[in-house]
Amino acid sequence: MKYPADYYFTKEHEWVHLNGDTAFIGLTELAKQELQEILSIEIHKMGETLSADQAFGRIRSCRYLGKLVMPFAGKIIAVNEAYCSDPKLFNSCFDEEHWIVKVKLIEPVDRSRLLDQNSYKSYKANNYLHLVKYLLN
Repeated sequence: MKYPADYYFTKEHEWVHLNGDTAFIGLTELAKQELQEILSIEIHKMGETLSADQAFGRIRSCRYLGKLVMPFAGKIIAVNEAYCSDPKLFNSCFDEEHWIVKVKLIEPVDRSRLLDQNSYKSYKANNYLHLVKYLLN
């Protein structure tokens, strides 16, 4: 999958698009493949200021229950209701409109915590999917 050049990635397989003092966070194609059919997306930290590595929601699929993890400090200011209310839309290919949350940054992003496209390609080729997830029976 080819993402726009200004996108970053996390080791939890989320994509990040920074736009001034806001950021959009979504799921990478690899995460979607591993999760298979996404059944529901829940954001339980709307309006809260979160620190880096804090869970802000969860994704349920036919195989897993996974946590969504904030890659940097920020406040969730919007949830993409259109996609969260119809998570089957996330099962399609990458689209810039398939973001999950919009975050107001509370400090400059430490980009060393994020992967650029080349680093992400190398990372995903050498590592198993590292979503924080639980197997569902």
